[in-house]
Order: sequence, then C-alpha cells, then structure tokens
Amino acid sequence: MADDKHHTMTKGVDNLNMEDDKKNELEDNEEEGLNDDPEQDDISPEEFEALNSQMDQLNSALDVLEEQNDIIHAKLIDLLESNRAARKQFKEEQEKKANEAAEKK
Repeated sequence: MADDKHHTMTKGVDNLNMEDDKKNELEDNEEEGLNDDPEQDDISPEEFEALNSQMDQLNSALDVLEEQNDIIHAKLIDLLESNRAARKQFKEEQEKKANEAAEKK
C-alpha cells in the first residue's frame, strides 16, 4: 500500500515537471520570438547588420584566443623538452658521480 502511495506521488510530481517543462518551452519560444516560418521573423536590415557586426567581433576574438592558445601550446612543448633535457643531464651527472664514487672504493 505504501508503494502505491509512493508511486502515485512520484507520478504526480513527474506530471507537474512535464507541465512546467512545456510551459517553460512555450515561454522561451515566445520570448525569443521564434517561429517556424522564416517569413514571419521580421528582422530589419539594421538589426541584421548589427548581428553581423557582433558575429565578426566574436570571430575576431575567437581568432585571438586561438592564436594565444597556439602560442601557449608551443611554449609548453618547449618547456617540456627543456625539462626532459635537464632531467636527463641531471641523471647522467648522478650516474657519473656514483661511478666515480664506486671506482674510488
């Protein structure tokens, strides 16, 4: 019997969530002015030009970010190679000191 109450309550909550989702979707579509018919979407030439300009600015900003990312990546590769070389040199020096100490004994 408790399972029936739990199931009924869960089903009721699920229904409420689905109704809220549908309401939110309708409100979002209304707020954004989305239509399936592109002819009903009235965008003035000025608005289109403003959007186009914003897209160009975003594209330029993304280009700058991509270039900076490439520079950082190249510097990271150089740093890793330098670190490997330093570790190799340090290891060789340690081995050389160990060999010299072993020869003195």
